[in-house]
Amino acid sequence: MEWNKYTIKTLTTAEDAISGMLAGLGIYGVEIEDNIPLSEEDKKTMFIDILPELPPDDGTAYISFYLQAGDGDVDPSLNNSGIGIEEPESLMDEAETLEAVRAGLADLSAFMDIGEGRIITSTTRDEDWINNWKEFFKPFEVENVVIKPTWESLEKDGTVSLSGDDAGISGKDAPGKKRIVVEIDPGTAFGTGRHETTRLCIMALRKYMKTGMRVLDAGTGSGILSIVAAKYGAGFIFGTDIDPIAVGAAGENLRTNKVKEDSFTIEEGNLIEDRALRERAGLESFDIVVANILADVIIPLSSVIPSLMKKGGIFISSGIIEGREEEVRKEVEKHLKVIDVVHMNEWVSVVAEKI
Repeated sequence: MEWNKYTIKTLTTAEDAISGMLAGLGIYGVEIEDNIPLSEEDKKTMFIDILPELPPDDGTAYISFYLQAGDGDVDPSLNNSGIGIEEPESLMDEAETLEAVRAGLADLSAFMDIGEGRIITSTTRDEDWINNWKEFFKPFEVENVVIKPTWESLEKDGTVSLSGDDAGISGKDAPGKKRIVVEIDPGTAFGTGRHETTRLCIMALRKYMKTGMRVLDAGTGSGILSIVAAKYGAGFIFGTDIDPIAVGAAGENLRTNKVKEDSFTIEEGNLIEDRALRERAGLESFDIVVANILADVIIPLSSVIPSLMKKGGIFISSGIIEGREEEVRKEVEKHLKVIDVVHMNEWVSVVAEKI
């Protein structure tokens, strides 16, 4: 399906008024681009460690919305915006909607400064959003784990053809090195496994995992670390994530990798705030806890994780940018004994033990 993208060049001071006007026309799915710096409250809410480098804020803003291309009526399930809603009250075709938008901009400009108010047009297709990223996700290797997207095929001999940074690796087992293949379709959940933080976790899992261990995957994302733990012989895995989409994706990826249904549970929830979730997971029951999140989550998480760990249990934390290493390490050491710190480029993994 083809869509036309319409972008209104305006001012940051007019963002709310224009967005409200568009919503009044049934256009709810808008994108806003500006260079307003993030507030401290925004940073905490978004858990951002590496801030985007923005040019100076010149007061300009761009508000974009999408309409189905063509002269006919807009699909009634999409209500002019590409976002499904129940029983829209009224529908306009593309030309009528644009005419209404222009009239709305003219009305707003009569009593406030909306800048240029110019509408810029471009075209895109559904498959551009859904599938284009897949061409960049190719099989690669971490330790003895080969991670491949579900849409890539194994070779006839069961090996994997690697490319990119892993070009030159045969895809076959090296002497004394058993290869594990993990298939992933992250969808919109976080985690293909290529990032340094995930690599650090996989390295630690290989080092500390033993057959039959119970593993807690805090912030499971696409479920990649749960799958690796299962491939390394975990007896049971409990995964959590605050994102319901991630919970669904993780469960599906575990099934794709033929992990037995009775050997894992994935639940939506916040381990830091939800004691009932911690109790369902199992207090003092885990041999390994792995958390590939961010420093701002690991810091409060480190105070509740010990209650879920067995004596001698291992806490693997990653997603820590170098500048936050000392802060995270000090907080973890209040509750556990730090036994390993590993760096990969600008990222850090802190591993600790419950004494």
